[in-house]
Amino acid sequence: SADLTARLAAMAAASAGWPLDELAARLAGALIDFRASHPSFERLIDTPGAPQAVVLDVRRGMRQQLGDILAPHASALDRPRLLAVATVVQQVMKSAVALNNDPAAESPAAAAAALAELRGMLKTYLKTALA
Repeated sequence: SADLTARLAAMAAASAGWPLDELAARLAGALIDFRASHPSFERLIDTPGAPQAVVLDVRRGMRQQLGDILAPHASALDRPRLLAVATVVQQVMKSAVALNNDPAAESPAAAAAALAELRGMLKTYLKTALA
């Protein structure tokens, strides 16, 4: 998870300059890209019986970093509300991974179309939540 932490830290450092469209697209793709290059991560985090202390540490750390990524776009939000938004973004990122690996997708194009819809949903949510 050190690599994920580093990737999210780089996103936090750069996110202030991103418009919401780019922010949503990068967030939706970040976990997909990471999991594609680290297949053992899913087994560590999402497998029943995974050590709960490790799972909770990774998820909480990721949530804090997502809050840091969103913060430049959310000056009106207090930290608890920002972390609630980060929690929702974290779940959307997990959904993006599921859609990307959906065995029921009709085709790669259908999976890509579903991911595009998810990015649009995330953008719309962020526009409302970060206002």
